[in-house]
Amino acid sequence: MVGAPREIWLAFSFHPAVWAIVLLLAVGYASLVRFSDRRAASWGRDPRALGRPVWFALGLLTLLLALESPIDEIGELFLFWVHMFQHMLIAFVAAPLLLLGLSGRFPPLPRWVGRPLRELVQGGRPAGGSAQSRPSVARSLAGALAWRALALFTHPVAAILVFNGVFSAYHIPSLYQAALADPALHALEHAALLVTAMFTWWPVVSPLPELPRLSPPARMVYVFVDGLGMTPVFAGVTFSNAVVYDWYAHAPRIMALTPLEDQQMGGIVMKLLGGAAFLFAFLEAFWAFCRTDADARGPRFLGDEADASLVLEERAHAAARALAEGGGGRRRP
Repeated sequence: MVGAPREIWLAFSFHPAVWAIVLLLAVGYASLVRFSDRRAASWGRDPRALGRPVWFALGLLTLLLALESPIDEIGELFLFWVHMFQHMLIAFVAAPLLLLGLSGRFPPLPRWVGRPLRELVQGGRPAGGSAQSRPSVARSLAGALAWRALALFTHPVAAILVFNGVFSAYHIPSLYQAALADPALHALEHAALLVTAMFTWWPVVSPLPELPRLSPPARMVYVFVDGLGMTPVFAGVTFSNAVVYDWYAHAPRIMALTPLEDQQMGGIVMKLLGGAAFLFAFLEAFWAFCRTDADARGPRFLGDEADASLVLEERAHAAARALAEGGGGRRRP
């Protein structure tokens, strides 16, 4: 059928697990904000973090829009391009917004968290710490393992490989259609997409000073390379002469699009929205680089002509004063 009943476009989903996770994240973030506001004076939290809850809330709302609105059911049952739009919302809108919301909210990590495991096994503890402040070996091991896993997966090379590997794997026809047929596997797909997307955005908007974001020039290179990672999936679905996913070949037509046109539009949505996010990150890094260069060069950056005119004017006034003083002191013959 071409055209769809109004109910399809207004069919909101309700997944208790999604709401439970979003509620858990909201409560956890509220507790983090309360803790950081109470302790800010002692560890010097970035004052810009005061507005970050807005970013985190927008990230949670984006997740609900992607997973609980009609986007979910339409993308799952009818239109490939809507499903791609859902994936772009999760990976390129929700993930960076959540990281932006977390920025500036964490106190400095304890020194024992990043220590080598062998030191922790041998009882390595903060020098001079009291018995009450010293962590147990189990706590130290857990903290060190979590820290090292985070450091590994947010490393720029690993982040690119992991995210694009997961993104590409889930678009293999057999895995893609298996996820559509199995709700549990589909939920796992969305969770993996969100987590790995946060990994890939970490070098750009890291919330932890211990694992800082890249320098502006490095960020420009990073987002350019990261943006190339989706090219195989984009090319495969956009330029194919046949429908890649049989699921959508047999789906009811709720728009005036053939299955192949629907697939091509999905590739375009993927490239446009993903490319727009990477372009924004690239331009932000470029602007940060320009500001850094301006600070390094001083006030004459982007103002050399004006400064040069001021220098010439000052020299002219000095020459005039010297001439006047010299002329007044000469004796007439």
